[in-house]
Amino acid sequence: MVAILLVNLACLELVARVLTRGFLRDRGLTYVGDFPGDEPFREYLAERDPKLGWPALGSRKPSIDSLGSRINTHFPDVATPACASVYGDSFTYSSEVGDREAWPNHLSGLLGCRVNNFGVGGYGTDQAYLRMREARGDAVPLQILAHASIDIVRNLIPFDAFRGGHRLGWKPRFRLDPAGDLVLDPLPEFESMAEWESVYRDPTEHFEDVWLLPGTEHGLPMAGPPYLLALVRALRSWEMRTFFDPAHVYYEALYEPDHPSQALPLTEAILRSFCAEAENRGSRCLVVLIPVARDLLAHAQTGRMPYHRLHARLLARGVPVLDAAEGLLPAIADAGGDHCSYYRRTWYAKGGCTGHFNSQGYALVAESVAQRIRANR
Repeated sequence: MVAILLVNLACLELVARVLTRGFLRDRGLTYVGDFPGDEPFREYLAERDPKLGWPALGSRKPSIDSLGSRINTHFPDVATPACASVYGDSFTYSSEVGDREAWPNHLSGLLGCRVNNFGVGGYGTDQAYLRMREARGDAVPLQILAHASIDIVRNLIPFDAFRGGHRLGWKPRFRLDPAGDLVLDPLPEFESMAEWESVYRDPTEHFEDVWLLPGTEHGLPMAGPPYLLALVRALRSWEMRTFFDPAHVYYEALYEPDHPSQALPLTEAILRSFCAEAENRGSRCLVVLIPVARDLLAHAQTGRMPYHRLHARLLARGVPVLDAAEGLLPAIADAGGDHCSYYRRTWYAKGGCTGHFNSQGYALVAESVAQRIRANR
């Protein structure tokens, strides 16, 4: 009897290992601390941007011009003075559509002037702001920072895998001091490959104040033995609810003003610092809030966007801000309430579509931004 029980436990442990290191890990629900190997990691270190992290700007992107902007099909000559520069993540770069359909390019056509697209896939709001700060020569009349709702998670972490991502990359991050001012923690550096490997294996030994640190109460469960315990933790995690409920926005809690992570005041401080830097250059600024597909599902149930508190706080501080959902919601209503008319449809995604826009969605964002710019001259 005991032998049968032990065999069954061994089988369950094997199944749990496969699930936690494979299926659940691929869906961002567990953390697997496997070091990629010395040679791949050296290649990564050589490729990454030394200040901004992740892969280098424009890495593996053929559609980047000599300024580091995505190619502008209306004004391809980089010597053409630009009227605006846009910073942000893949929603700014406009992933999964061509150069002509990227929303900053569409905005350029609507305004009749060159708009630089400095979006980089996977960036947090912090990296987008840092990229603008590093671009000292970028003194265009209007600086735009596009904050996608999920960026609030990226702003808390130094490593993509801490939030369930698969990117081989590290990044700098900001934190708030007791006075509420931004303090920059630069790109993590360790002295040897052995130390890097140790960081991957158990990040809790090297980081103390990362809210989403794997293996802690608030981070992803570590996919390690005993795997049955790791599986139970994964099934009970807040991210798991998202997997089954497409209208559940796991990061909405981070937008609460009293959340212990301080994610909301941190993100607000980054956006306000972006505008302050623009003002120092004699430029105006505009913050554009970008909803992902899941945000529209949540809005249909609650009548509000998951990031509405950030919007309200920016307005109260006098920060010029536009919620791109304001242009999307009427169009979605005209489409019979189908938000997937403006996001990429995929058979595997809960709710019928993924986070990125399709060409029609990107066009709506551009039209909303152009309307706001014209209204404010």
